[in-house]
Amino acid sequence: MKNFEQLPTDQNLEPNEKWIDLVEYSAKYGVSQSTLRRRIRAKTIAFKLQRGKYLLKDSEDTLSSAPLFYRSPLSQSLKSAAVTEPASVAVIIEQLQEENKKLRTKVSELETLVSMFESQK
Repeated sequence: MKNFEQLPTDQNLEPNEKWIDLVEYSAKYGVSQSTLRRRIRAKTIAFKLQRGKYLLKDSEDTLSSAPLFYRSPLSQSLKSAAVTEPASVAVIIEQLQEENKKLRTKVSELETLVSMFESQK
């Protein structure tokens, strides 16, 4: 894994590179701001600090430089799995169904807890 230092704001940057702040990056690429900040602190992602704001290069390549937090969209996972082995799609679907079942159980438990607290008011 690469270890990045803060990039200078005016040196070693291509003029056509676009840099965006964490809020914009988070919304565009579906990565939480706290995850981005953790990667910046760990220096596993290229960044620059300008006027008190962290900026990241507006590119999906930025995501691949810190693979610990990037997950490709499910549709891409399924497509790549289908190309390599059709059986792996079934495995992915089974895992997702099991995870969905566990999450539904947790939601049900939380709904019960909320209802209990609301009835105590």
